[in-house]
Amino acid sequence: MTAGLRVLLIVGAFLYVVFVIRKIRTSAIEFGDALFWILFSFCLLLVSIFPQIIDLLCDITGVSSPVNMVFLCIIALLSYKCFSMAVKLSVMSMKLKTLVSVISAQSQSLQKVESENEFEKERF
Repeated sequence: MTAGLRVLLIVGAFLYVVFVIRKIRTSAIEFGDALFWILFSFCLLLVSIFPQIIDLLCDITGVSSPVNMVFLCIIALLSYKCFSMAVKLSVMSMKLKTLVSVISAQSQSLQKVESENEFEKERF
């Protein structure tokens, strides 16, 4: 792994940590998501300090270049995160549809009761 890539990974890891901490302070990110990004930056930092880890992974998997292995790992982690976010979004969408239908049913029920009350008032 070249020195330039190592420096880039170290700087990227520190920037991730600073960005995530700022988002945590403003309560703009959930704890689980923040933990993922902090662990992600820790992995980047670990790989940049100990490039032998990437060399070992290259030997095990047969990837010819350490840079390609770094990119492969990053793409795999981000693909996992993207999929997990899609699952969260689907769950939230289903919950939102259920909530909208419940609120609509309650609103119709309330309007029906109000119209019956008005009718009763007019009779007397």
